[in-house]
Amino acid sequence: MMKPVVLFLERFGNVMGRTLMTLLYFLAIMPVAVVYRVFTDTLMTKRPPSSTYVPWSQVNETIEDARRQD
Repeated sequence: MMKPVVLFLERFGNVMGRTLMTLLYFLAIMPVAVVYRVFTDTLMTKRPPSSTYVPWSQVNETIEDARRQD
């Protein structure tokens, strides 16, 4: 007697699961992917900077400063 109800609920659950996952994809995952694709250079077609060198600046002038470790 309960068999048709259980079959209906099982199919309904499958449809709702697919519907919710589709909405999640289009509302949350796809916009992030589009923004990532627009603002990144995955194929590295843009020229890199000529140098990434940053001069080192000494923070600890004395041994006491180095031991303090702020």
